[in-house]
Amino acid sequence: MTSDDLTKNELECVVCMEPCAELSIMCCNGHMVCEKHYLQRAKAIYEEGRSAFSNKENVQRCFLCRTDIPTYKFSDKHNKIMDVIIADGEIKKVEKETGAVFSTEERNNAYKHSLQQIKELQISGH
Repeated sequence: MTSDDLTKNELECVVCMEPCAELSIMCCNGHMVCEKHYLQRAKAIYEEGRSAFSNKENVQRCFLCRTDIPTYKFSDKHNKIMDVIIADGEIKKVEKETGAVFSTEERNNAYKHSLQQIKELQISGH
């Protein structure tokens, strides 16, 4: 039986070793991962004070073989949550680097601005 013959729930996630969640992604080499692990990874990187994506490239890579996985292969739900994680992470980096503390209003405005920039980058193909 090949991986093509199995449903997502019958395939095992290479990260958690559990049956794959409904929202999961397979790289071109057949490695299947629950989408939530990519979100958790990005959030953890930002919590360490680093950027999850460099050079404005929103490219994610397979956990095993490091092959690029294009954003369009992930679900819309995943991409929307990732946009929020990126915006939040960048705001936290600015706060940490500058020592600034944003008010709720300033944070909300920064989120809106960051999300707009992410949207514009996605539209322009970067």
